[in-house]
Amino acid sequence: MRTTIIFLISCLVSAMLVSCGPKEGLLAAYFPALPLSDTLHFAITDYDEEPTQADTIPNALFFGALPPEMYADIEYVADSAGAIVLGRGRLRLDERYEAWWVETRYQWFQHQSLLLYDVEIKRFTDRITVAEWYGGEGGQILIGSWLLKREGDKALELVQRQNEYSIRFMEDEVLQDTARYVTLWQRNDGHFVEIEVRDSLSLIRDFSLER
Repeated sequence: MRTTIIFLISCLVSAMLVSCGPKEGLLAAYFPALPLSDTLHFAITDYDEEPTQADTIPNALFFGALPPEMYADIEYVADSAGAIVLGRGRLRLDERYEAWWVETRYQWFQHQSLLLYDVEIKRFTDRITVAEWYGGEGGQILIGSWLLKREGDKALELVQRQNEYSIRFMEDEVLQDTARYVTLWQRNDGHFVEIEVRDSLSLIRDFSLER
């Protein structure tokens, strides 16, 4: 009797794990396989273009496959029911990990992420912003990135650039300010890790981010 109860509990737990797992098979169909080139540029280019409905991923399928906290720090995606989600592609990084390139839009807000996917445990393990555009009359923020595969180096490097534009009104004068930033990231197994930037001016010059 005890053996039977243990067996039934084991079956129930297994069923729960399967039913709660991400539907990676269905979701992968929306992400075409892409070759891992020496340089992959992530940018917001079509500011006003609306994606066709045929290209979009069902919101319940996409957001149901992610841990809730993974998208918690992204602006304007809290209302996932109103977001438009597009799968841009999948990159095989090594035997265990893939990078899934996804775009989300909500009204005028546009965002692109790289999601790390562990093919062994069939789970998304981390996310990083690679492109973004939002703002209004008082200013704008633009983000773009480059994924670099250097010859002879197994570690991929992500150059993340950010430009901030702001407008201030002082009496009869309009002041415009621009700030430029750069950060470097590498993948450490299932996570993105920020690394030291030794020459930010050179990287800002070499990786120009323009709208």
